[in-house]
This record gives sequence, structure tokens and C-alpha cells, in this order.
Amino acid sequence: MILSLLFLLQAPFAARTDPDSILPQHTPLHHDLTIVLPDTGRHILGVLTTTWLLRSDKPLELELDSIYRIVRVLTDGKGERRLARAEYALLQSGGVYIPHAKAAGDTLRTTIRYHGDARNGLIIRTDSAGRRTIFADNWPDRAHDWIPLYDHPSAKASVTLHVEAAGELQVVATGVLQKIDSLPRGRRLWHFEQAEKIPPYGIVIGAARLAMTPVPPVACELRCVPFPRIPPPPSTARSAEWATWWNSSAATSDPFPMPGFPTCSPPRCSEAWRIRPRSSTTERPTRTVG
Repeated sequence: MILSLLFLLQAPFAARTDPDSILPQHTPLHHDLTIVLPDTGRHILGVLTTTWLLRSDKPLELELDSIYRIVRVLTDGKGERRLARAEYALLQSGGVYIPHAKAAGDTLRTTIRYHGDARNGLIIRTDSAGRRTIFADNWPDRAHDWIPLYDHPSAKASVTLHVEAAGELQVVATGVLQKIDSLPRGRRLWHFEQAEKIPPYGIVIGAARLAMTPVPPVACELRCVPFPRIPPPPSTARSAEWATWWNSSAATSDPFPMPGFPTCSPPRCSEAWRIRPRSSTTERPTRTVG
């Protein structure tokens, strides 16, 4: 059975269910996320800059697994210097509470720097052949287990991704690959751009020893979605069959928001369908930092 490496598990069909009554207090417009993946172990570094459209004067309350340490929070650039620290507080269950002095209709840019051992959402493990693999598994609401954001399907935004990884790893991610920079110690920095707005569960990355094989183009009535094949199987022929079905189905549904649709048999796919209750985001801050 062909399973999507990055996108099928975070499929757009999930968004077609009845809307949740819990909506974000503020609207994210764009996420710019940098993730530094380790050569060994599970310790990652992250920097997330988000541009928000504020809907009220209420503070931002963003979720993040409590295993991560938040080391810096900036608001509109404020907080970079010690004498101009931005005010924020940490939530007991993880995440950050960011007050502001703006009104509804204003925009606000927040930057959160953090690090810690990934234990959920971003799965770091070895495959059956002993090769290191790193894949995001955000469904249904596990993006906040490794990204500090409001983890709700209605919180859709465009995304820019920068992923630093060991030089021998191939990186795949949401969006279109823009360029690859060479870094010291043989590492590389991969840049991706996702112009269409997507929910948090669609912000996904993968890194492993992969090889991309383009699948022959298929006929479709709307915009065709490229289907590169990533080993391990399925075969190119099966991927072509899947591409034909997907693009033909697009004629009876909304346009697919992703610019491509890599396919493979990733580890722990079965866990993508496990439903986990959402945690409350209404708790009060427990410790003022800034």
C-alpha cells in the first residue's frame, strides 16, 4: 500500500470535517522555521518566526512540548539586547505566553528560539537496515510537540522552512525546494517555500539517505501534482497509478495545496491515525521570564 511520506498522513481531507469550535485567538499569516537536526542523538535546535494578524489585545499562548527549553523570545525584534528584553512567560505544561500592547487588526512578529530532545511529532530513529531517519508525524495535533505554535487546523499560514542536516542525508519537506547551502563540517542547509496556506499538521520535514525518482507525468484536468518516488518501495509503476488517481480526484475536490506529493513507506505510519486528546491552552503562566 502506497503511503505518503510527508503529505498523505497530513492529508487535506482531514480539514473537511466539521469545523472545531475552538479557534485561535490570533491569526498566523506566515511561519519561518529553522530546524537544526543532530548527527547523533535527538537534540534539535529551532527558531520560529511568525507574523500574526491580531484579533484582539489578548496575549499569544503558544504550545510546545515541555521537554524543550525556550531560550529567547522576540516581539517585532525587541528582546535581542539584554536592556530591551521582550516580556513573556512559560506555561507549566510547555509553551509560551506572550503579551503585547497592540490592538485588533495590527500585525505582530514573534521569534522563539528553543532546543531539546525530540520525543514526539518529530520521530528520530534507525530503520531496519540501521540507517538514521528523521521524519515529522504531526497528525492530528502533534506539530506543537516540536514547533511552538497554535496547533489547530484553522490556524493556516504560509511557511518557509530551513533544515540543517548532515551532508549524507537527503531532506524533503513541505513546499518547493529553493536552494541548498553548503556549511562547515560537511553539513548542508535546505531551504523550502510553501506559498499556499496550510494547517500546522502540514508543516513536515524528513531527512534520511534517500533517492528521488520522478514519476512520469499524468493527465489531469486541474494543476498536476508532481509525484517523486522515494525508496523504499512502492515501485515507480505503482506511484504512477497513485498519481493518476490523485490528480483525477482533484476534479471533484478543492485544489491540492501542496506543490508536490512524495510517496514511500515511512516508519511508524500506522501511528499517524492514533487520536490523542488535545491539551488545554487556557492555563495561566507560572513564571515570568522577561
